[in-house]
Amino acid sequence: MEKIRVGIMPMVPTETSGSFTNNTLALQLVERLSNLPQGNLDIVGPATTANFDMDKIWEEVDAHHLDVLINARFLNVNYRSTVLMEVIRTSDGAHIWVQSFDGNADTEIILNQVEKGLLTSLSALEPELE
Repeated sequence: MEKIRVGIMPMVPTETSGSFTNNTLALQLVERLSNLPQGNLDIVGPATTANFDMDKIWEEVDAHHLDVLINARFLNVNYRSTVLMEVIRTSDGAHIWVQSFDGNADTEIILNQVEKGLLTSLSALEPELE
């Protein structure tokens, strides 16, 4: 089985969103997912995807041959900062895993959950990659 190409988008809030003020979350995801013992993921990090234009996101997907995107949205919900983490299947744009976190959540909790969500949702890709 070939490696699954995972693109991690830049995760910089446009305004202060809880404890997230820079791209640290994306960089920590790159490190964590690159070192998984399964070794079946090929990680494309935010340094590569940083210059994307949201209107041309699918061009980035094609250019880097990505199977999955991991994205973060920083929202204010009822006057509370929230981080919405998304795992998106690139073949059809379907969100195969989504979870929201309090904007002040511990980064380690978010990283753990994203890792679990990604690994669990990879079964949604298997028919496409065989």
